[in-house]
Amino acid sequence: LLVHSAHSEYYLCSGGYEPVGEKCIQLTGSGYTFDECATTECPNRGGHIAAVASQEEFDAVFDAVTGGVTGEKLQGSWPEGSAFVGLHRCNAQETWRWTTGSDGEDAPWADGEPNDWAGSEDCGMITPHTGGLNDGPCHNTIHCVCEEGLEELVRYDEGQCPEPDWAGWYTFAFLLGFLFWLCAIYGCAGIPQMCSTHKAFANGACFGIILFCTLLTAL
Repeated sequence: LLVHSAHSEYYLCSGGYEPVGEKCIQLTGSGYTFDECATTECPNRGGHIAAVASQEEFDAVFDAVTGGVTGEKLQGSWPEGSAFVGLHRCNAQETWRWTTGSDGEDAPWADGEPNDWAGSEDCGMITPHTGGLNDGPCHNTIHCVCEEGLEELVRYDEGQCPEPDWAGWYTFAFLLGFLFWLCAIYGCAGIPQMCSTHKAFANGACFGIILFCTLLTAL
């Protein structure tokens, strides 16, 4: 009876958390970056971003979050239907580690992962269609898999996985588009001078410039 009582106490989870294997797990709604999951969202829920190092743990968590056991339910395409776990390589050695500080090189990756597609995938996530862990961009705004436990166990600092400076890129793209449009207008203003001898070529060149700049600006 004492053993049974102790075993039952072990699986008592706080509000919002559900027993999954030997952990208490909660899946948040979508809309959080890895940094927000690790430093804000999961700590605010009385836990930390989940570490699921073994294949057995991962299988239990995967079944729970894709089956809706943990409140929310992972569904949909990548990346919206994915959820961050506490695995990243935002460190000086660029090695995969869990936010709890343990080594993550033997994490239960899906076949072909981690592949660091486009050189920008530094955080681990559960992706239903892969059946395993997948590496993805840390700035994706998706779900968090939180694990109930002490925040003191976490070895992750805010901003450790930096977000891209989207404002800077948007400004650069605007200035580049503006420059091309300025060149296009200047070029098209001079092209009509060719109309007296090469009218068809002048019209085609002007049309090509405008089309090119329109597509570039949209991109």
